[in-house]
Amino acid sequence: MWSLFKPNVRRLQANMKIGKLIQLLDNSDMKIVSDAAIALGEIEAAEAVNPLAELMQIHGGDIARVSIAALEKIGNRNAVSALIIASETMILDIALNAIEGLGRIKSFECVEFLSGNLQNKNADIAVASANSLGQIGDKSAIEALIAASKSKNEELWQATLKALESLGYSPKTGIVQQDVDEQPEVEDVDQITPEPQPEVVSEVESSAVPEPELTAEFETETQPDPEPERV
Repeated sequence: MWSLFKPNVRRLQANMKIGKLIQLLDNSDMKIVSDAAIALGEIEAAEAVNPLAELMQIHGGDIARVSIAALEKIGNRNAVSALIIASETMILDIALNAIEGLGRIKSFECVEFLSGNLQNKNADIAVASANSLGQIGDKSAIEALIAASKSKNEELWQATLKALESLGYSPKTGIVQQDVDEQPEVEDVDQITPEPQPEVVSEVESSAVPEPELTAEFETETQPDPEPERV
């Protein structure tokens, strides 16, 4: 009988019934809870940020991963804050998923937090933070990544070098490559077509009055009359 009254999550999603979807996060059926969390993420329901944050702390595991993915899709400032809080949890699996979610959101608001995480005693947290900083692409993280690249942990060393490369920094030269948007536009000399210059006419030429042309009529009038024939 229960299956007859099972909520239709997809229909609720299609009709944007956000309140009812949030209520389903407290359902005893974890499949319904998971589907509701996914639906809230897909419709980017800002109202669901706090309930989703609470949900991943309560259940952990697969439900936490689904909640993090939903927060990632919502992607607003509150969702970023919720993921930062989640990344500080003692449950490593949740923390790593939250840090990876921050990288996919690509919010500059979490750059300072992730930069600090590069010095985390847990190498997995530090590596995940380096990867996320590389995804975000904010050059303000370069200094922290350079410091972390001196780590003796090979995985962290490789992650920081990859992130620095993504940010356009070369460890060999110490030069940060400019983004295409930042480079000044330079015109291609070969493609420049010179504008036609107006013809310059000297003052003497412009003031000269053209001489009249001699017409055939004028020429006949000036010819001498023929001499009369002698008899």
